[in-house]
Amino acid sequence: MSSLRKSQAARVNGAKSHGPKTAEGKKISSLNAVRHGLTAGTAVLRNESPELFRLVFDSYIEHFQPVGHVELDLVEEMAVAKWRQRRMWGIESAQIDLQLDRQEEQIKKEFERTDEVTKTSIAFQTLGDKSNVLMLMHRYETRMCRIYDRALKSLLLIQQLRKSENESVRSTPSGPQLVVRNEPTKLERPSVPAAGQSRSPDIPKK
Repeated sequence: MSSLRKSQAARVNGAKSHGPKTAEGKKISSLNAVRHGLTAGTAVLRNESPELFRLVFDSYIEHFQPVGHVELDLVEEMAVAKWRQRRMWGIESAQIDLQLDRQEEQIKKEFERTDEVTKTSIAFQTLGDKSNVLMLMHRYETRMCRIYDRALKSLLLIQQLRKSENESVRSTPSGPQLVVRNEPTKLERPSVPAAGQSRSPDIPKK
């Protein structure tokens, strides 16, 4: 049910999108079909939804409006890392649910009464003691977080530099012109009279 709600929410959010608004965004959008095909073929498992992945990818493109292939590559890294991170969330839940089913009969024999939190705690402890699957998932998720964070920082830095360069160019009737910031006028250093000479103010002639 949780996956179904997420899927429905993603479709609703995707329907609200009106597509890229800038010329650069529209240019990138024209390559999305090819891009999605290549990415989905390697990032999406056969039991996962390519359509749902496309909604995720499109939402990242819509939000960050990448310009050029370098920025698009970074957005792609973020979308794929987040997709794989969420996959780990599902696997973790599935592993604990599976262990809960396996231990159900044993718990009935060992305990007269247990609550759900205790059952989950026993399942978690069993997985930790008898399998390295939780540790493996933790390392995998940590790696996805690092990939996401690194790509996000690089993307924001590149976009900041690009915007700074664009702001330094001002449109004029004759074409783009570099804007030069005004600097304070340098004052000339007053001359120092030679030794033995006195300095007196200039007196205007009558």
